[in-house]
Amino acid sequence: MSINKSASLENELYQEINWSSIIDSLNDEYKDKNILMSGEVIDGLSGGYFSKSPWKLFEITKGEQISVIILKSFCAIYSNKTTNQIKVISFYSNLENDWVRFRMIELVERFKNQLIEFNWDDRVIILKDINKKRRWEFELSETELFLLKDLFERVIDEWSNLSKEVTKREVEEKKEIEKALLKYSEKTGLDLASKSNNPDEFIHISDLLENPKDIEKLIHKYENKIIIIFKSSFQNIERLVVKLELKKKIIASIFDIIIKRSKIVDFVVHIGILKNEIYIYQLLYLYTIIMILSIDNNKEKFYADIYKIFDELNLFNLEVTQQHTTTLAEDNDITNSFMQIYKHTKHLYNNLSKLNYLIDGSEYNFTANLKSELDAVRSDTNHVILLKGIQKYKFYEISEDSSTQK
Repeated sequence: MSINKSASLENELYQEINWSSIIDSLNDEYKDKNILMSGEVIDGLSGGYFSKSPWKLFEITKGEQISVIILKSFCAIYSNKTTNQIKVISFYSNLENDWVRFRMIELVERFKNQLIEFNWDDRVIILKDINKKRRWEFELSETELFLLKDLFERVIDEWSNLSKEVTKREVEEKKEIEKALLKYSEKTGLDLASKSNNPDEFIHISDLLENPKDIEKLIHKYENKIIIIFKSSFQNIERLVVKLELKKKIIASIFDIIIKRSKIVDFVVHIGILKNEIYIYQLLYLYTIIMILSIDNNKEKFYADIYKIFDELNLFNLEVTQQHTTTLAEDNDITNSFMQIYKHTKHLYNNLSKLNYLIDGSEYNFTANLKSELDAVRSDTNHVILLKGIQKYKFYEISEDSSTQK
């Protein structure tokens, strides 16, 4: 991974740099030349910001405390008092007769991309615009030039080391996640490698989910009965096939994000949310089949019960599911995206639980002809394993403050 990979990575690395160590080493190196303020002076400062010119008095009315390491001619380096993290470097412009401030991270970026030059003969630092349309020149002492060059080089060096550490950590986390996923798949019976001739090939979880095409074939098989008995609801039942296809995409997206982006500390929670999504997907798959078969078996009451719950949950509206797919793909804060999915899934779970009586077989034994119906449409679904998995599943709960799970 390059340290230019993304702005977010640069900001993360920038925050992790050991500023105190860098500042201390610079203090030690340049203290004999009377360039930096002494620690005693810095420690004596209280609240606020320095005024526009670093030579003027310290102002105490502008908020967060900032200390400043002052250079003795035309440059000032501002740093946070507690962490010594440099936020701003100011240069005095003879041309504009004013102090010009640059964010430290912008200066490091320019230095890294060779948009800063040091002219030792004229004792000038030259800053170039990222588009090279503008340039700034500031006269500094030779010592100031050395100090700034030294500072930039040390930051870049530490930046590079941190980048390597981040890359190493990401590789290790990915290995741990893949290892944990494999253990999870073996424990739950989802053997992610079992369908491959190559033992190193990782089968995607979406390949193991029940196929919505099974439902589509059953709908067409009983199309006339559905239209005769329930007329206008036929199109909504057709939409359930698309709904399940979209749910399948969400599960695939969650799985991919866990593999690529989840941190190891979030792995258990994210897997729990993934399992909930699979459970809801399987419930919708099974209840839709029960709804269709109930028509053929003159059990219109069960059809009506399922249809009513589905309608109340807005399951015939495809836009709601599509929004979750889009949010997950676009949101940089995956923690927020996962929690949104969890809350939506929990809402579905609470309402679909009202149909549990259908699964226990106490009122309607749909399993009698379920196998033959699935066989007739050449489904790969093992209805026995599916039903047992649904009956035994315990919904993964997350507390309101997201700090504990059940």
